[in-house]
Amino acid sequence: MADRIGRQTPTESFVLPYQKTDGTEAIACYGKSGRKAMDWQKLLVYDILAREKDNQWAHMKYGLSVPRQNGKNEVIAIREVYGLLLERQAE
Repeated sequence: MADRIGRQTPTESFVLPYQKTDGTEAIACYGKSGRKAMDWQKLLVYDILAREKDNQWAHMKYGLSVPRQNGKNEVIAIREVYGLLLERQAE
């Protein structure tokens, strides 16, 4: 794969401190579909699925602005697939 051109991390971000993330599990679940998340997508998913010490979500709301970048919807797809998995496990 060719080297990526441009910045692969956010120029600005505000993320609340967190103890752990479900991002690793979400990325693994997404990978089972045959798709592969890019590094910048993984970073966003880790932050979106951050948890505090008491296992509560660190972010009740999360916004992102990724101008002219393909793959924004995949970040949401990763989160949705993981949400479905969590719901299934709760049954």
